[in-house]
Amino acid sequence: MDDEFLKEFTDEALELLAGIENDLLAIEEQGDQVDTELINKVFRAAHTIKGGSGFFELEPVTQLAHKSETVLDMLRTRKIMPNAEVTNLLLTAFDTLRDMVNNTGSVDDIASEDILSGLDSLASSYTAPAEKAALSATVRLQTPDGSRIFELPEQDVLRADREGRNLYWIELDFVRDIERRGVTLIAFFRILLKYGEILESKVDFEAVGGLEAPVGSTLPVRIIAAVSKDLEGVQSLLYTVEADQIHVLERVATDAVAPVDPGDNDTPIADSLPSPEAEPALPNTVAATSPHQNGATAHTAEQNTVADNSLKQNGVDAASLRQGNPPAKSTVENKPPSAADESIRINVRTLEMLMNLAGELVLSRNQLRTAVTQKDEHALGTAEQRINQVTSELQDVIMQTRLQPIGNVFNKFPRVIRDLSRQLGKDIDLQISGNEVALDKSLIEGIGDPLMHMVRNAADHGIESPGERQAAGKPATGVIHIEARHEAGQVIIEIRDDGKGIDAERITASSVSKGLITAAQAAAMNEKDKLNLIFQPGLSTAKTVSDVSGRGVGMDVVKTNLIRLGGQVEIQTQPGAGTLFRIKLPLTLAIIPTLIVSAGRERFAIPQSSIKELVSIRADEMAACTDVVGSSEVLILREEVIPLVRIRSLLQIEGDELVEKRIPTHEIVVLTDGSRTFAVEFDWLHTTEEVVVKPLGKRLKHLTEYAGATILGDGSVAMILDTAGLARKASIYEVHDAITEETQRTEAADFTEAMSVVLFGHSETETCAILLDHVERIERIRWDDVESKGKRRTMQYRGGMLPLYQLDDVAAVSPLNRGAEPVVLVSQVDGKTVGLLGTMPVNVVHLSPTIDVNTHRQSGITGSMIVEGQTILLCDTEEIVHSLRPVEHRTDVQARTTAHVSGTAHYPGKPTGNGINGYDQNDNPVLVSDNGNGPESGGHITGILLAEDSDFFRSRVKQFIMEAGYRVYDAPDGEQAWSLLLENLDAIQLVVTDIEMPELDGLELTSRIRSDHRTAHLPVIAVSSLAAEEDITRGYEAGVTEYQIKLDRGSLIDSIRNLTTLEPN
Repeated sequence: MDDEFLKEFTDEALELLAGIENDLLAIEEQGDQVDTELINKVFRAAHTIKGGSGFFELEPVTQLAHKSETVLDMLRTRKIMPNAEVTNLLLTAFDTLRDMVNNTGSVDDIASEDILSGLDSLASSYTAPAEKAALSATVRLQTPDGSRIFELPEQDVLRADREGRNLYWIELDFVRDIERRGVTLIAFFRILLKYGEILESKVDFEAVGGLEAPVGSTLPVRIIAAVSKDLEGVQSLLYTVEADQIHVLERVATDAVAPVDPGDNDTPIADSLPSPEAEPALPNTVAATSPHQNGATAHTAEQNTVADNSLKQNGVDAASLRQGNPPAKSTVENKPPSAADESIRINVRTLEMLMNLAGELVLSRNQLRTAVTQKDEHALGTAEQRINQVTSELQDVIMQTRLQPIGNVFNKFPRVIRDLSRQLGKDIDLQISGNEVALDKSLIEGIGDPLMHMVRNAADHGIESPGERQAAGKPATGVIHIEARHEAGQVIIEIRDDGKGIDAERITASSVSKGLITAAQAAAMNEKDKLNLIFQPGLSTAKTVSDVSGRGVGMDVVKTNLIRLGGQVEIQTQPGAGTLFRIKLPLTLAIIPTLIVSAGRERFAIPQSSIKELVSIRADEMAACTDVVGSSEVLILREEVIPLVRIRSLLQIEGDELVEKRIPTHEIVVLTDGSRTFAVEFDWLHTTEEVVVKPLGKRLKHLTEYAGATILGDGSVAMILDTAGLARKASIYEVHDAITEETQRTEAADFTEAMSVVLFGHSETETCAILLDHVERIERIRWDDVESKGKRRTMQYRGGMLPLYQLDDVAAVSPLNRGAEPVVLVSQVDGKTVGLLGTMPVNVVHLSPTIDVNTHRQSGITGSMIVEGQTILLCDTEEIVHSLRPVEHRTDVQARTTAHVSGTAHYPGKPTGNGINGYDQNDNPVLVSDNGNGPESGGHITGILLAEDSDFFRSRVKQFIMEAGYRVYDAPDGEQAWSLLLENLDAIQLVVTDIEMPELDGLELTSRIRSDHRTAHLPVIAVSSLAAEEDITRGYEAGVTEYQIKLDRGSLIDSIRNLTTLEPN
């Protein structure tokens, strides 16, 4: 038989088998309410495969398809109700059929005895004793004149009788009636299948003729069909066959004796193409469980028991089938590539477009030839443009022929989820969308295994058991949603589950324990970096090793395969809510856009999908843009430190002296492999070009830094660089780790909090600053506006008098420069409006200075800082006012902070009285007992925990709180603050924390306080210079009780007083 026809059969059979899995799962899901047309669809597929295999003498395929067909017919007639065991048995049968069709040359080597016995036993178990004989009995049929007698399975004949179909023998000469008429054998079969069944189809060797017959002159085919038409109808239907070639068949009388055609007891049947009738489409959502647990429950249980017993008798493990595990199948060694790998279906319209474009290309070639002959430059340019246009269109159409729907991959997942849900004891609903999205055939073939692994992980690691989900307030059934879509010239595939999410800290701890990263590296990682650790080789957080997962292999291979396909993978997760994996893939790998570069005399092509940006650096600036971290060179690009690779050194390319002398700049290409960024230096950046990817030969396969090769327009060969392979060769991941460690050390050493200050003049030699948060307004005035009455300065301001103060009133500094234009910085001190006199120029700056709280510290000056080489004195208006007017201002603040304490505070200096007896060695107030309502209630001083990394802010806030009569426990970061809190649980009643701190920031500290039952009741006040709405929202979401702006003394003390007098909640 011609290999071309066999290949056509295998292509069609594999296409039919591709959709059968989902149909069988849908049949199981529908249970006793199953749609008969859906069963018919699967039945026709098995029937078609049986018929085609009989024509090609593939007896094992014919037998297995026939017995599967018998079980399907019993489902169709409701003799068997759909259940998990029946579905698993049929799924295994079709798996074996797929294996056989893929390996037609070694079909006899594929074991199928167990599954054949299982199908026989299942059919026998649900057949009445009186009807069981028909399962193995045969019936003899003859032509009206008795010249030919055939023997067929009795159940096929009974089915034809039941459905009112007539039996016909069709004498077909393949050469005369099919090939020479321009009709294909498959198309001929389709006509018959539209109106009935083909019970037998095979070459009629008796009619082939002797050796003297010319080769290829005739090929008789015998077809026996059951058709729902009379003889005239069939003759009209089969227009390519003469009327005298179609014969009615009738049963042979029981007493008739006639010879039976040799070989006629073979089990046969039809074609290899699906029926042209419209098939019902499967819904995108396929439940992995069988919801039909209704009135048929008792019947189903009884049916399962019968099925189990029948299967056990024939060596098929029913329990294994119930869990979704098919019987082990034999593997065929050295099997050739499957038909699916060697062929691809092309739409007729696409072929017509290719033919039209080929014609256009020939015409353009002739125009070009004429133009060259006549030396017509204008015609030459026109021909060149036309050829460019036609070849571009031809490229697009050819690429379309390689595109296949991703549903070919997605359709495998419903069965996998169904089997896993049973094996793991989980309820999982699989939802699929975007089946129609098309990808290059090579990508379709390469993406299957990575996606399969990720789907299995989602079912095993992601989705919780029904009990765990209900305890967490979730529906018992988990959801896995797989979606494909086009986006920005790429294909996006998302795998989303609503499970427990990924524990980034657990992954990090596992990575540290396995030695994949160091503890220092883990501490420097952000959430994204920690999640990406799941792609490290050998990482697993599974507590037990199972067949599903937990072996520490897989996700690293997934990422490697995706990168090899030109893809990227991203992770998003939310603990308790689920995980999202987003994969980005190119549309094709056959032709890709690249950047052509060179180093020395070597040319390279870099896929544009891997390029982040191009950078050109002048030779005299290169040293300033590079540095060394550890032993590796790095590039400093817009304050970002990234590894730098010198391609000549990495690939050992010999230098070209002429090229080196001509290069005025260093050409840098910044690349990314999806998770890491690095820079590569080349000699020249040439042009962008679409190239055809050629695979590397066997001797170069080990060079992972290359993805392939291509031939450029000038005929030269350029190697295509593989970004991931290049990163591995250059040890980019190790360099990134070194950069992270160095950055962490630098940030820990230089960490200071940014703040906004108002710079203003004081004397000719001194410039001062005040925190912007403490300034309400800045008023430009004249010296004449300042009024002096005794020792007090005032000015008229908004209908009243504004008290004015100067730094030199309380501090040993030069007098205020009266030769400069005066300004007043208006502030609030203890609820009263006051002004601080200064001079122009005034400037508001945002900086992160290191504040020196010792060198220039004196009354009114809380510290100093260096800005652009100039020493700036940091003023405190409140301290200046309290030093000059202690009684009137302190009385107001005492009324607010210690109104419940008798007595009067004594200022200046540290407060005494009001129960304050003095200060201990830690500079904390020591109080005496009062009426039991204040910070010192019952002789116990209320303890306040203060977490602030800035020495300046910590000292100032600590002073505020102490002066209000509280004991302060202060720490420079969140970790130390947490330790102090645990050591002083009985004393501390409130926490004041900064937000931005190293080690453990304020929000993380708050979250830790809220999650510990010993501290969850404590009020937490966040003080920060971050006052944006989103920052405040983040604070409240973390558990902050109140949010305060730094150094707003009155508001802070009010909050402390209010919160420490409340009962713990």
